Parts: sequence; C-alpha cells; structure tokens
Amino acid sequence: MPEPCGRCGEPVPDGSRFCTTCGHPVNGAAATERDAGGANVNAPTVRLGVCPACEAVCDADGNFCDNCGAALGDAELRPQEGGTPRGRSTSPAGKAAKAGGKTVMFCSACKLFSDDAAAVFCEDCGASSSRPRAHRAMESRRSSKARCGRRPARRRPRNL
Repeated sequence: MPEPCGRCGEPVPDGSRFCTTCGHPVNGAAATERDAGGANVNAPTVRLGVCPACEAVCDADGNFCDNCGAALGDAELRPQEGGTPRGRSTSPAGKAAKAGGKTVMFCSACKLFSDDAAAVFCEDCGASSSRPRAHRAMESRRSSKARCGRRPARRRPRNL
C-alpha cells in the first residue's frame, strides 16, 4: 500500500520522490538535486526509440514495440524534420502526449516522462505542472462529480 504524504496525507505512488498532489519531497528526496551545470543528478537515464513498423515511441532498450509487438532490434532515435529526435518532446511541462498508445506526462524541468498524465507535480523532480489553474479546477470539479454522483452547482457569470 502506498505511503501517505507527510504534508497533505494523499497516497504517494511507490518509487516517487515527491507527492503528486502537493509537491512535498518524500522518500528521502534531496533538496539540491542538480549539479553545477543544472542537470538532475538523480534522474534515471531513459533511451527512447522509434518502432520501424508503426513509428511509435518506445523504450530503445526493449526487444519489442509496446504498441504493435514488432521486433525492435537495434532501433535508434531518428531525427525529426525540425531536428528534434523522435521520441523527445519540446512541449512544456504539464503537456500530455501519446507514446506507444499510452498517454504520458512530459516534464520540461527534468526532461522525463511520467505515467501519471493527471499529475499536478512531476513525480521525479517535483516541478509544478504549467496547466492553467482554471483547467485544474475544471478537472477537480469533474472528478468530484464522478465521485459523488452530483452535478456541481452552476455559478452565475459576473458582469464586467
């Protein structure tokens, strides 16, 4: 069972170093995790590749594509038209992206992907999502509606 966060009490996924709800460091997360060059010293190294059959982004160290099951062999990152390697994202933190048929979150602070596309904070470095507050509020209203089965109260628009 996941341990609760010391600050907000929400369950923290196993292996996370920061609470995905409030961003509080947990499980021995160091306050200074960057070296003099600004690189995240605790970030795991992930190699991404492109499946030669379906062109889905997948783990380059794997033997088979997660999307179509084709053998990857020695699949390497291929450059995209803009010079960005395929499988790398230039999108800002908080952007969800499809990778191999699975929605993942990309963090621009530590340059890592997370399986929790709804996280408000990065599970690895604790950076806040750049999603607008209104969007997060809308998500919480939707999730509360799903939990209790009631519709949220309608608010009257303010006259400007």
